[in-house]
Amino acid sequence: MLKKIQRYQEILTLFAKYGLADWLSQVDLSFLKGWKLTSQKENLIELSTAQRINRAFVELGPTFIKVGQILSTRADIVDEELAGELQALQSDIPPDSPEDVKNLLEEELKGDLTDHFSYFDVNPIGSASIGQVHLARLAKNGAEVVVKIQHKGIAEKIEMDLEILDDIAALLDHYVEEARSYRPIQIAEEFRRLILRELDFTYEARNLKKFAANFENSRVVVIPEVVEEICTSRVLTMGRIKGIPIANREELLAENYDLCQLAKDGTSTFLKMIFEDGFYHGDPHPGNIFIVEGQRIGLIDFGRVGHLGEEIREEIEDLLVGVTQRDTRRVLQILKRISHIPHDINYSDLESKISEFIELYTSLNISELNVQDILGEFSSIIRDYKIVLPSNLSTFIKVLIMLEGTSHSLDPNFNIMEVLQKYQTKAVWRRLSPERQKRIWGNFYRDLEKLLIDAPAGLADVMEYLKKGNFRVQLESGQLEHGVNRLVFGLITSALFIGSTLLMATKSEPQAFGISIPGAIGYIVSLGFGIRLLWAIYVSGNLSRGKR
Repeated sequence: MLKKIQRYQEILTLFAKYGLADWLSQVDLSFLKGWKLTSQKENLIELSTAQRINRAFVELGPTFIKVGQILSTRADIVDEELAGELQALQSDIPPDSPEDVKNLLEEELKGDLTDHFSYFDVNPIGSASIGQVHLARLAKNGAEVVVKIQHKGIAEKIEMDLEILDDIAALLDHYVEEARSYRPIQIAEEFRRLILRELDFTYEARNLKKFAANFENSRVVVIPEVVEEICTSRVLTMGRIKGIPIANREELLAENYDLCQLAKDGTSTFLKMIFEDGFYHGDPHPGNIFIVEGQRIGLIDFGRVGHLGEEIREEIEDLLVGVTQRDTRRVLQILKRISHIPHDINYSDLESKISEFIELYTSLNISELNVQDILGEFSSIIRDYKIVLPSNLSTFIKVLIMLEGTSHSLDPNFNIMEVLQKYQTKAVWRRLSPERQKRIWGNFYRDLEKLLIDAPAGLADVMEYLKKGNFRVQLESGQLEHGVNRLVFGLITSALFIGSTLLMATKSEPQAFGISIPGAIGYIVSLGFGIRLLWAIYVSGNLSRGKR
């Protein structure tokens, strides 16, 4: 508890030092009486807010560096300047001593180093916020490997900081009106989930194996092989990738690599991950990409990945189609379904902004389009209206921007939009595929079957409540008319279905082939009504998608 209190003091003092704690004036901090929370803004007057946040996070250590790096992917929350500063965050944590490294390995691997390695370099080739990386050779076959080892005591420090972040998020949500619309508590929970995943090296090992399976038959991509028997939650051993960092353009040219083709291959690789696999590398900056012999692309660092389920991928595709078709209302409807929108938002104004955005970029030739400009403008609109996107969609936006920047570092004339257009065409064909249609109709049949089974019992319950006079309907303000209309429509549909069933059961005249014609007509009409009702609920986002 004493350590936690001291850490609170350190964090709040640094916030005040860098002029980042104006919100504290709105919080009752009488319990901090005696702490020195004086601001030192006068010494930082030449620094921008983004630079001050960067420095504060670096001083606060590994947890806040990771928080900053994750926050840099949230284009819906931070602007481009701050995102750039946070993305560049690097820790200056010194590596653990050789003795600590040896002790940790022997503790984790339950044996002596020589049982696993014929050679192990105790001096790391790199030290980051969570762990450090060493070169080694396997004892069993002499293969060169890279061993990632967690810093001593880092898990306890991160857990304490995450608890403090939860507390700060609760304070922001309770006291700071302008912060509340960004849902700080939910964002803090997201930080916790992502950071704890990076802290668990078994998660990265699973990611490596999944990427290796996805690119098993690829002649372009190289994924490090996991050495499973030398992996734990704090130790990760994988094959070593030897190559030239993609940022070293001159060295690549000297080795006669085709940079234009590398840009195309790299972009196609990441778009395959996103749109076909739904599982992609979440940090494609140049330091994580190497060019290896044979014009192949080697990827490292799989602690941060992105996931796009079939549903959100289809929403993204619909969003792209809506933009290309200049369908502002469709784009706005999709945003309503997939994001958290403040209740007091001016939809007319937002629709006007989206319409201007669409008109601006759809009037340009594909050669004039720039992904960073397009997504930057879109993100700016999202931030202005305090719309919070799903974290996987925000990560997708950031990855596309980073991907374009990395591709341009290889070939300044490369246009990522041309490659994206090909994937949009593939997406259209995938939407029309028999497999997808079968799945859609299967889901629709299950929903309809459930409705038909539950409707009679539900109608009976409603009638019973009506008889007793204690029937109550609670609807949100502004939703009353739509809710009542749907309720009445559902009751009529249920009554028509039940009546048709009785006509069919009693074989009421007239008949055709032994089937009651009025009953059959009633069945068809009730089916049409049911489909219409399900579609209305589906479009509003309140059926299988849930309220967003």
